[in-house]
Amino acid sequence: MATRISQMLLQQVGNSSNQMGRDLSELATRQRDVQYRQLALQDLLGVDLDALDKKAEELQIKDFSEASAKEDLEKNYTEASVVAEDSVVIITTKVEEDSAKGILRSKLVVGEIAFPQLKEDLMGKKAGDSLEADINGTNHEITVLAIRTKPPEPEIEAPTEVSALPTEGQNEQQPETNG
Repeated sequence: MATRISQMLLQQVGNSSNQMGRDLSELATRQRDVQYRQLALQDLLGVDLDALDKKAEELQIKDFSEASAKEDLEKNYTEASVVAEDSVVIITTKVEEDSAKGILRSKLVVGEIAFPQLKEDLMGKKAGDSLEADINGTNHEITVLAIRTKPPEPEIEAPTEVSALPTEGQNEQQPETNG
């Protein structure tokens, strides 16, 4: 019985992975189609690739900034001028190495950063400041875009002492009077 159940489970996993493979193949086909259409448009329109890259980056920063501003409102973050332990920093990280080339935008709570050296290097920085950091063997050029401060945690009041047992006469109801 256990062998049959194992066979059925393996068959189900196999069927699921076959469907996933078909979906990934379809996605790759669509991606190639979009890529060739983009290259054709660039060629036909004589697009300056440097200008295109710059505009694409501007659009990404705009979208990131709008989403970040919305989060700031939702979480009641306020603007700060210098990175501190309780800060939330908005950064761009540029990597030029072939194995990990690109730009990443992040919003990090300084107190939760897992890399002690990066955390230390960010302390005291202002918006617009840049630094270089080695993260997991990859060199990152980091620019601080903005600094926010989290609102203070609300203080929880200590509960007042309440008697668990009623005192004599507390549970007795007064007789109703009809006047």
